[in-house]
Amino acid sequence: MSDTPFVSVIVPVYNAAATVHLCLQALVALDYPADRHEVIVVDNGSSDRTREILAHYPLVVLAEPGRGSYRARNRGAAAAQGTILAFTDADCVAERTWLRALVSGFTEPGIGCVAGEVLSPLSRNAVEEFARRRDLLGQRQTLGHPYRPYPITANCAYRMDVFRRLGGFRPEMQSGGDADLAWRMQTDLQLRVAFSPDAIVVHYHRSTLGGLYAQSRKYAIGAMDLARYHRLPQPPLLRCSARLVRAAARSAVAVPWRWIRHGGSFRAAEVMEPICDVVWRAGEVAGLFAGRRSLGR
Repeated sequence: MSDTPFVSVIVPVYNAAATVHLCLQALVALDYPADRHEVIVVDNGSSDRTREILAHYPLVVLAEPGRGSYRARNRGAAAAQGTILAFTDADCVAERTWLRALVSGFTEPGIGCVAGEVLSPLSRNAVEEFARRRDLLGQRQTLGHPYRPYPITANCAYRMDVFRRLGGFRPEMQSGGDADLAWRMQTDLQLRVAFSPDAIVVHYHRSTLGGLYAQSRKYAIGAMDLARYHRLPQPPLLRCSARLVRAAARSAVAVPWRWIRHGGSFRAAEVMEPICDVVWRAGEVAGLFAGRRSLGR
């Protein structure tokens, strides 16, 4: 793009007191011209110190009482002044050059969306290391999706006019709204997704088994919704259940031996990897069941 476009950076937050300060410190330090961008943070009903933290930063703070990150993103987009909408999350830390590199990906009119790179930080525990090794938040998996490419909303940008023509994100979706929006853009508007690898954010992973389970369950519900909206085959529940059973059997054998080899500690990533795999697959099966029940209503 020849001129420097005005960009609206949109961040949904919900009980993000543990990470949002890192996110905002990075956003206020961006090297993009200060008079050519704004940061809009949409609080989705936080009950922790999130709002108190937001008050210390020069940004636009909005409230979205309807629960859901896609509702919050739509709320931010409705108030945005930019010709480009850039999205990231409250548990992401953008590099200083992130926004400039992301916007530079709009090299031609046929590109409606640009994805940036999502990297993992150094793992603080075995659960985070499992997620890092599986690249659970990486763009390369989603950009290589067998149906059509899509960017995760931790790091992407849309042209404002494209976003509005599509009607924004489906607000009712728990997960998969990023895929749904990008796929509708490609099928309805015949526009492409571009990748800008120099537009980097670091995305923190779930750090507990409960968080890992919830993430997997949410992803599976999103996959069921995507199958319904885009007339794709439903994720195979029986095959996923069989994978869970096999993972549990492997874990029952592997964990005791690895636990002994590591001196009776569950902190080692090698010990926790089979356990994390079972938890991830259990969340997947639970999400597919939940998604099927919602389809039956």
